[in-house]
Amino acid sequence: MNEIPLNERVSALRISLFLSTPLSFLPGDGMQRDIAFVIIRDATGTPYYGEIAPLSRFSVETVGDALHELDSVAFAIPPIETVSLPLSPIWTSFLRTIVCPSLRCGIEGAILDRLASTGALRDAIAKRPTVSCNALIMEGEERETIRDITHRIDRGFQTLKIKISPQSLESTLRALRASNLPPTARIRLDANRSFTTQEWTSVANDLASLPIEYVEEPISTPGELPAIIKSNGIPIAIDETTRDTAPDEWLRWGLRAVVLKPSLNGGLLSLLPLISMIEKSGAYVTLSSSFESGVGLRSLTLLTVLLDQCGAIGVDTASFIINDLTEPHFPRSTPNIDLRCLISTRYIGANQ
Repeated sequence: MNEIPLNERVSALRISLFLSTPLSFLPGDGMQRDIAFVIIRDATGTPYYGEIAPLSRFSVETVGDALHELDSVAFAIPPIETVSLPLSPIWTSFLRTIVCPSLRCGIEGAILDRLASTGALRDAIAKRPTVSCNALIMEGEERETIRDITHRIDRGFQTLKIKISPQSLESTLRALRASNLPPTARIRLDANRSFTTQEWTSVANDLASLPIEYVEEPISTPGELPAIIKSNGIPIAIDETTRDTAPDEWLRWGLRAVVLKPSLNGGLLSLLPLISMIEKSGAYVTLSSSFESGVGLRSLTLLTVLLDQCGAIGVDTASFIINDLTEPHFPRSTPNIDLRCLISTRYIGANQ
């Protein structure tokens, strides 16, 4: 069999991902998500897929920006059959040159696809065959929130992530207190920087009786987070702050948890040194999705086997996707994912 020339091994495919529920931060009716796949082939022509998925209003680049950069660096991507763990200096040096965070994540997704397909991750998966997931509950009326909490608890979820705002917090707290939470339940509240410092200070004590694992980005003025972290016993996690503030600064704040979103933070394997620094600071990492397809969700989930410790990950966004573009489909609304089942998952059409 003739080998495929290096200059023909990299391509891209742009796709509209259709959602079952509108997302207010997406353009238009909020029912479509603009993504792309980077496809890297080995010498035999076998394709490996990674997802490029910048998120509107949260990413600094667009899909078009990432694809434009891919065109300019495709010639420099090392042969994917040279990939191994840990990554060689050739690969790490190349990945450092990538500017668009979502493109670096996409290329590293293709790398993980290769590592999974060739068995390089199997020893790690044998040590950690499953990973737990949090349920994602969006803001809603009190009855709706109670229904969603009950449904997720009945499905076996022990960690619930609930979106909140100053307008919804009171009804969310009533819903939590009215729900039959098991003793093992852990609650993550995600405020997306929607509270003023004064608003947050006035309501923080109301959470003391609930099993709060952490509150994510509660206030609209990140510069006041260090004081908030020290002023009360409610564990605080950061998400957006990881991207607009230098790690050297927030690693000193005494955080309990840090949320990293590979599509936004710019990598999968490239995040491992930062994750190590976070763990050494005394905090732990939650890996979370950015409404990717099954291809991106698979990459994020496979990354967990390379972490020393891993809490419940945030991939329940799979339930928002009408067709996740993979076969078999990425697990939906499940509290635990069998990582062994992800080994054979492929992008639909990968062999067409």
